[in-house]
Amino acid sequence: MAEELQTWNELFSIEERYKDKCCSDDAKYWIEQILDECGDKSPSEFLAIKLASAQRYPYSDTNFLRKPFLEACEKQHIFD
Repeated sequence: MAEELQTWNELFSIEERYKDKCCSDDAKYWIEQILDECGDKSPSEFLAIKLASAQRYPYSDTNFLRKPFLEACEKQHIFD
């Protein structure tokens, strides 16, 4: 399995492309969206809603990338 992952990464530069996405304007928007659009909810509550939506619709709006990115931000206490 590890060999297959290594091959995919070498062929498609998966890790590099993910890192690029995490440093992009899209990723900045994902964070700002949680902080700016939470309304009457706390950022943590709004984040939970966005993560649940991303779980339900993983292939919409690159949610399969957004979800782990936002979860990593949460672990770093970005939304506290």
